[in-house]
Amino acid sequence: MERYDDLPLTDCHVHMRGDMVSVENLHGVMDACGYDAMALMCIALRDDRGLKTSLLGLLFKALYPGKVYAFGGLRHPESGDVPDARPYAEQARHLVEMGCDGIKLIEGKPTIRKMLGRPLDDPRYDDFYSYLEEESVPVLFHVADPESFWDPELAPPSAHERGWFYGDGTFTGKEELYAEVESVLAKHPNLRVVFAHFYFLSADLDRLERFLADHPNASIDITPGSEMYADFSAQVDRARDFFIDHADRILFGTDIMGGWSPDPGLGQREKARVADMRRFLESDDEFGWWGHELHGIALPREDLAAIYAGNFRRWAGERPQPVHMPDVLAECGRLEDLTRDAGLSEIAHDLVEIRERFEGLAAR
Repeated sequence: MERYDDLPLTDCHVHMRGDMVSVENLHGVMDACGYDAMALMCIALRDDRGLKTSLLGLLFKALYPGKVYAFGGLRHPESGDVPDARPYAEQARHLVEMGCDGIKLIEGKPTIRKMLGRPLDDPRYDDFYSYLEEESVPVLFHVADPESFWDPELAPPSAHERGWFYGDGTFTGKEELYAEVESVLAKHPNLRVVFAHFYFLSADLDRLERFLADHPNASIDITPGSEMYADFSAQVDRARDFFIDHADRILFGTDIMGGWSPDPGLGQREKARVADMRRFLESDDEFGWWGHELHGIALPREDLAAIYAGNFRRWAGERPQPVHMPDVLAECGRLEDLTRDAGLSEIAHDLVEIRERFEGLAAR
């Protein structure tokens, strides 16, 4: 098998945890995986710990300039106890001003869509989408989930265990989510958006092909889900043709949750995931992964180069945006005050530590 270790590798889809451990450990993960660069997805809405996530992503970015991109996330009134849900366009503008390279949207995941209770094309998002479109801000958008998660007969045990079974009638359906996206893209056709996890259409490549043809500014990433690579292997010739035909619209991503607690195997789980993904893309091997038998698609070198790094750089920029320290320090202070007033002393203490780390970098 030909070796492609000389090709630059950028991970477009790494998750930033909301604690300092992520900052301490992510560099080891980056080195273990052999990344030239990676993009941190800083989801902010799940609870009040999410107030720290974008700041931690920017801190890691400042520690390793030129190698780290940060994608900030939105806060909503439903996100927690801290009253910090400013208008969405204002939030996005502020994230970009601090140095974020793009926006990560998790609002299309069924659990989050249910929590928020508003469609993806809700008028409350209009100014936000318009800002992203007008300023050409890259967006990585999670919409839907594997189709089996709505089916009581097919949903894997892991979906039930993680609260991701959607077949009880209380969650938005997959087709309704896709209809909301079509409405968004009809109003904002120039959004520079990458849909995560192959837009959960790995089993229906004809439909995905039509979607990409209809939306020339949309792309997809190959961040693995439990079903995706099995779907490819079940139609290996069709999958290989699809990857070659759309090699300029596909980005490499892993969904690594960077920065678990330190242990002797730091980075090894992540390294193994990257190795299996590369084996699938680079070879025609047959091998087992995640309980499935896979068959590699042996892509040409030029297509691998585009998927591994070229498409990301074209989408998000050749280099990450610089971190703007005055705006970041002001945001740290603002959030310290908000969390203290809300009685969240532990989070306020963490924010002080984050601010002091930024102050140390600014003083260099």
